[in-house]
Amino acid sequence: MEKPKFSIDKLLEKPFYIIATAYPIFLIAVIGIGFIYLFNNEQMSRNSLNPVAPDTSVVVSKLTIQEPRIASAIDLSQISSPNNEMIEKGKNLYTTVCSSCHGVEGKGDGVAGVAFNPKPRNFHEETGWKNGRKFFEMYNTLEKGITVTGMPAYDYMAVEERTAIIQFIRKNFMSNAPSDSPQEIAELDKAYSLSAGMKVAGTIPVNNASVLIQKEALPKSQKIINTIAKINELKTSNATAQLFFDISIDSEKAILTILNSNNSMRSEKDFSQVITNEVIVNGFSSEVINLSSQQLRELFNLLKQVIA
Repeated sequence: MEKPKFSIDKLLEKPFYIIATAYPIFLIAVIGIGFIYLFNNEQMSRNSLNPVAPDTSVVVSKLTIQEPRIASAIDLSQISSPNNEMIEKGKNLYTTVCSSCHGVEGKGDGVAGVAFNPKPRNFHEETGWKNGRKFFEMYNTLEKGITVTGMPAYDYMAVEERTAIIQFIRKNFMSNAPSDSPQEIAELDKAYSLSAGMKVAGTIPVNNASVLIQKEALPKSQKIINTIAKINELKTSNATAQLFFDISIDSEKAILTILNSNNSMRSEKDFSQVITNEVIVNGFSSEVINLSSQQLRELFNLLKQVIA
């Protein structure tokens, strides 16, 4: 018997055969690629960059405690007629803070702004400014930012610093920079207290804060130790002193709970509410709930005596 000849035309008449034949091959290929990925996943995801050792030669100076203060008041004449010192300060700040996005020459071509859409402001262009080109309008932009464009707010900067940046931009990058009227300057001053200065909150470095916390906690820690020592001395001759240890799972925390409450030693009722609130967490065991009125009264009087 003659074998049937292979025919593309007949195969195309029944495309199901093509799919049925190709599907196992496709499935094997996908599974194979999956296994290759899984076995090499760790290697592929490994960071190929060499670690950078910290520069231990740099000595970081200790931060100091800063008292609350009024800072950054400016002479309003610097808005209409900035001096050379203001412009130079603005140049340095612009280079540090703004040039990464807006570019060294203010053309909106900084490396950090490449992916922005829209692009960072080109200060040389006179059109397309969302908040306007006047000083007070540019100041509002630094104060509030422009969320839709990715422009952040710089309200954390001192008033004098923001003023210097704006004046540098207006003098060096902008052509035909519009002037502000006396009324517009007055309204800006009223809104942001430019001439009165900005209230600056006090700051305290973590190291200093830790030391202060330890100093504040030291007297209370010593009082806890002394109180427990007094109760411990009494427990051989005083059943109520022994009762305190029996109902405490953490005697130090139990005494701390009482000391931290302003009302615990005011009355027996207040004392009972304090020691039965959040038992275990407060250092007392659940047995404290089962104390009789007489036991609560005796325990209250004992602790009042030794804590005083």
